[in-house]
Amino acid sequence: MAVLRIKYRKLGYMKFLGHLDMVRLMERSFRRAQLPLEFSGGYNPRPKVNFAAPLPVGVTSDAEVLEVNLTETIDIAELLKMQNKYFPAEIELMAGRFVHLEGQSKKKLMGSVTSCQYLISVMSDVKPSLEVLKEWLGAYTAQKEIIIEKQNKKKKTVQKDIRPAIRSFSIVSVDPSGHIVLTAHLDAGSESNLKAEVLMDSFNMFDGVSLDMETLRLHRQKIYSGKEDIFEL
Repeated sequence: MAVLRIKYRKLGYMKFLGHLDMVRLMERSFRRAQLPLEFSGGYNPRPKVNFAAPLPVGVTSDAEVLEVNLTETIDIAELLKMQNKYFPAEIELMAGRFVHLEGQSKKKLMGSVTSCQYLISVMSDVKPSLEVLKEWLGAYTAQKEIIIEKQNKKKKTVQKDIRPAIRSFSIVSVDPSGHIVLTAHLDAGSESNLKAEVLMDSFNMFDGVSLDMETLRLHRQKIYSGKEDIFEL
């Protein structure tokens, strides 16, 4: 068995393609390329394709990672060249590498994810200066607890402290038109998970902050396992 790990980007209108549709797109493209796929057992065998972290609808990314199990190795450069001819321009396979699982943990790719980094773009009607934006962000992140309300699996409203899930939240730029660019490094995975959209909803509700959430744009820059980019793991 050969495990091929692929890094790809998802941009433009493809951000509206849901995760399950993305899974089907990848499976069909691999079949069309006649890859030597390894299939699951049972009455409905499927190619063994695993994704690192499902990308929320509406979010773009340069950092998506998946693994596909093959029965033998292939020419990765030729695969990337061929596959990119068939995909929409907004989806591009960027790199691939074979990973060897012998002697290593059999933990699945998704189970290895610990955090994600996002680039965040949003407008503010009040057009804050850099100093004002620093005050907003400084006061928000200085809180010992950042409580939000969410629904649990039983559809009950519960409170959750998201402060421990914020690894970093900082300013990239702000211009006179009110265009703000931020970066956030947030927990992701089964143990702790915080979506960038939830962070920004909470930030916008903080005293003094005024953002136009309809202009919010989110872009995933990296997926981490510990301190490493998960593609390089």
